[in-house]
Amino acid sequence: MKKGNYVKLIVSILLFPMCSLMANVYHTQIFDTDIHTLRVYNPNQKPYYPVVDLHVNEYVELSFDDLHPSFRLFSYKIIHCNADWTVSNATEIEYAEGFSTGNIEDSSPSINTYVPYTHHSIRFPNENVRFKQSGNYAIVIYTNNDEQQVALTARVYVSENSITINGTVSGITDIDYKKEHQQLSIDIIPNNFTIHNPYRDIKVIVQQNQRMDNEVSNVVPSIVQGNKISYINERKLIFAAGNEFRNFDLSATRILSRRIEDISFVQTQYHALLYPDEIRKKAWYTQDYDINGRIIVNIQGTTENDTEADYFFVHFSLPSTLLPEDVYLLGQFNHYHMDSSSIMKYNYEKRCYEKSLLLKQGGYDYAYVTRARESEKGTMNTIEGDYWETENEYIVYVYYRSFNDQSDRLIGKKIIRTTN
Repeated sequence: MKKGNYVKLIVSILLFPMCSLMANVYHTQIFDTDIHTLRVYNPNQKPYYPVVDLHVNEYVELSFDDLHPSFRLFSYKIIHCNADWTVSNATEIEYAEGFSTGNIEDSSPSINTYVPYTHHSIRFPNENVRFKQSGNYAIVIYTNNDEQQVALTARVYVSENSITINGTVSGITDIDYKKEHQQLSIDIIPNNFTIHNPYRDIKVIVQQNQRMDNEVSNVVPSIVQGNKISYINERKLIFAAGNEFRNFDLSATRILSRRIEDISFVQTQYHALLYPDEIRKKAWYTQDYDINGRIIVNIQGTTENDTEADYFFVHFSLPSTLLPEDVYLLGQFNHYHMDSSSIMKYNYEKRCYEKSLLLKQGGYDYAYVTRARESEKGTMNTIEGDYWETENEYIVYVYYRSFNDQSDRLIGKKIIRTTN
């Protein structure tokens, strides 16, 4: 190999991790198999989204359990991102006041649990770092003071609330009339915030129950009139309505809630067997209470849920013929990731789909989602059904970026719920 080519090869190898990092689209996601129960939320803003307002005395709490047999030190790095969660051009001096890296120091061992773990938590902003500008922030958590050993990543939103956002959800859509879909109508009122070109400078992103696979972006305003930017009769804002989430409660070890068939203790480990689920796609909608896919860590008889809640192997089953699509078990407990950890296996002998997950005590929402192997988007229709009456929660994020800005600013957010 020529000397010049050899030098180019070495430089390419050295720069590859940096280039890979810059190309990342960050998600709230676990990479270390010993990490469980990752939660990212603002405890002061129900319904607990990972959102804080800029220059307001509130915070997002990031917490997780480490089941590794020995104590590990975790560190963090804060990265400013664009609206699409790629790394922005903003510098650390521009977006962070203080230190954008540090260690997680709030760590506590579990108490009287059969599955031992260490509970870690940290708040953003904190005494060491504050956000200086709005937008998306990726929190990268790594071990052994090595940024290449990434344990998890988390999304945090910092909003200016410079604008007013109004919106409605209707079962009367441009596709069907009170059948399987819900359509959003959105108005943005800039107030005193100057938007020169809303078609170019504004990005609107909408999520349904914090799902990422059916997230909507790149919506173009339908009407710009006076001091109002409207998104009306936009087909991109039509969502499959889905169904209410299934749920179960593991708060007690000796009391069977309505969805739990049996609790056993085998070889120093709790097991919870759920009743077999049924396919719910049928001709009518059945109302049920849910928490829109969330989890609530909870154990009866204590207030120290974070460290006294134990872990159960929870066994799910769905009797069904073998479907042409893959079947996934999703909810906030796995942040709706359709991967090897959430895909269900088909038991040919029992003629059902099965999955066992190690979950912390508490209340859980979940749903069965199918996805064709060549697709990135899942659907609840095959197993859960789609019903326009379903109570869903939509969050609208509005970003602004003028022609000379280096990154996207999050100028407003709004939670819109269905009202039937």
